[in-house]
Amino acid sequence: LFIDYINDMFISESVYAHYYNDLVDSDGINIFRVLVAAIPFALCMVYKKRIDKLDDPVLNYCANMSTLALAVSIFAAASGGDILGRLAEYYLIFNTLTYPLLLKRVVSKDISKILTVGLVLGYFFFFWYQFSVIWQMGYQSDTLGISIGMEDL
Repeated sequence: LFIDYINDMFISESVYAHYYNDLVDSDGINIFRVLVAAIPFALCMVYKKRIDKLDDPVLNYCANMSTLALAVSIFAAASGGDILGRLAEYYLIFNTLTYPLLLKRVVSKDISKILTVGLVLGYFFFFWYQFSVIWQMGYQSDTLGISIGMEDL
């Protein structure tokens, strides 16, 4: 009701009216984004005892932000709004700090190598799926000579 009131008072007669309608009518964020947000949370839960033993404030902060990112992502997927999906991106940026901290300080070297390869392959697949399937776009790099998802374009 509050958002409808704000729309009626300020947005409906402005140049942002179409933006509001697009956000309200969206289906929410993709379930793959929720799964990607769940990876650092799951790693933090698996290695919780080691994280507690290190008592590193930066690692603790990043683990908490990963938990918050997952919670907001789940809520954004369930609520059907892109506004919350965009809010989740502010928390998901901390995952870029969480991964190296976990892989260097918490996880053993052998498992760290396996997780690193898995994360690179997983994020590559996620990148391909997001661009080619969801957005129906492609990626082309003249420098690297790579063309991904450009066959149909």
